Amino acid sequence: MSSFSPSRGSQDTLVTLSGASLYSVTGVHLISGGTGSQATLVSTSTNVITFYPPVTAPSGIRSGNWQILNRFGSVTASDYWTVISTPFISGIAPLSGFSGAQIKISGSGIRDATGLYFISPLGTYTGVLNDAIFENSTWIRTGEIPWMSGGLNASVNVKVMSEGGSSTASQLFYVM
Repeated sequence: MSSFSPSRGSQDTLVTLSGASLYSVTGVHLISGGTGSQATLVSTSTNVITFYPPVTAPSGIRSGNWQILNRFGSVTASDYWTVISTPFISGIAPLSGFSGAQIKISGSGIRDATGLYFISPLGTYTGVLNDAIFENSTWIRTGEIPWMSGGLNASVNVKVMSEGGSSTASQLFYVM
């Protein structure tokens, strides 16, 4: 294996790996700390294979090495591939609050969130994200509820964005 690109991505990123004698590849894994998850092969040829990263990367990893397998054994890349998490909001608390108050957002991929948004029929408002903490096996972010013009006494959607995608909470948040 000589190279792969891109050097970072999420589960939706098509990865291209170059090398020699790749036609006999039977699997690709993302390895970190001795644990691996299988990628989904798309195509193989003599010098190039394409694949999608594992839907579930080994728990909590931020980077890993690609390992290719064939009937003769395996080869592991020396360069790291960086995992970009796709966020998923599993819960928000409280379910109501005033502008300027804090909201607690929990779920997977929340650690990598770069934006917090409150979406009402009157528009989209940007909240302020605070540092992530790991609590009871779940990543938690707190954020500040923005002032919303005309948004008092309204139910809004809470959404987080990251480089890997976005997620909207299943519960509505009531702005008082």
